[in-house]
Amino acid sequence: MSANFHHRLPQNVPGKFYIIDQCLDCDLCREVAPNNFKRWDEGGYSFVSKQPETPEELNLCLEVVQGCPLNAVGSDGDMHDWATPIHGDEVKPWWKFW
Repeated sequence: MSANFHHRLPQNVPGKFYIIDQCLDCDLCREVAPNNFKRWDEGGYSFVSKQPETPEELNLCLEVVQGCPLNAVGSDGDMHDWATPIHGDEVKPWWKFW
């Protein structure tokens, strides 16, 4: 199972990689690829702070995708529109509030 782009965290920088709202803050991504992942202290989770710019960074980010225990790191962000709402942020028609 892979990460669902529509559940991405708002702190992610747009690009190929992203972290979703299922991150349990295990620190794996920050240990493996510290140049690309940071911790959001207020929320207690990690996010993509910088997309990979070198082959080495790309390989480390791919290692994070494979190693994440909850499959909370996605690698298909470049196939999506980053302007689409994040799950839960959608504007609901007035009749769906009842």
